[in-house]
Amino acid sequence: MERPAPGPRLVDQTGQPLAPALEAVLWSLAPRLKRLFPRLVDDDAVLTNLLEVAGRRIAAKQETVAIEHVPRYAWVVLRHAAIDHMRRSPMRVRQRTVPDGTALLDAQVTSHNDAATIERAVLIEEALDALAADDRALLLGRFLGYSAEDIARSFQTSPQHVNDRYSRLRQRLRHLLDPPTHTKHGRKRKGMP
Repeated sequence: MERPAPGPRLVDQTGQPLAPALEAVLWSLAPRLKRLFPRLVDDDAVLTNLLEVAGRRIAAKQETVAIEHVPRYAWVVLRHAAIDHMRRSPMRVRQRTVPDGTALLDAQVTSHNDAATIERAVLIEEALDALAADDRALLLGRFLGYSAEDIARSFQTSPQHVNDRYSRLRQRLRHLLDPPTHTKHGRKRKGMP
């Protein structure tokens, strides 16, 4: 597999090049990452760093376990590396170099505009990732406006079962995204503000 875009060789933590097959998979995911995080990866240094971080994580995992679908696994790891990078960057600053070699720093504009919104989006993404594939498909179908009958046909089940599952999934997501701070008796839960 050829790299779709020219770029520097990706290296592991010891400075050795990553396996060519893994490097090709990571470079093939770079355009997708640029579409998802356009402002984050418009700097080639940041993009290369994210690809290397993901490559190191994948290589470490491959040492212990055989990964069945490397491109899918690589996409999840790469996306999480980008999210980690956004979380670690409190000032969200981008460095650019102008033609005379002077480095410029400017504020990194995010598509979400504030840290709280980014954190909420990350929590939603992680909560959806925690669901089984069928549950995600059911939620997406309802979100896109498909009727319970349409979804029931695709799952080969009854519309009532789809509605029941949808209701339970909504409650589960609500709990994952906004855990209750009080017990049913009105007492404050331990560790809650």
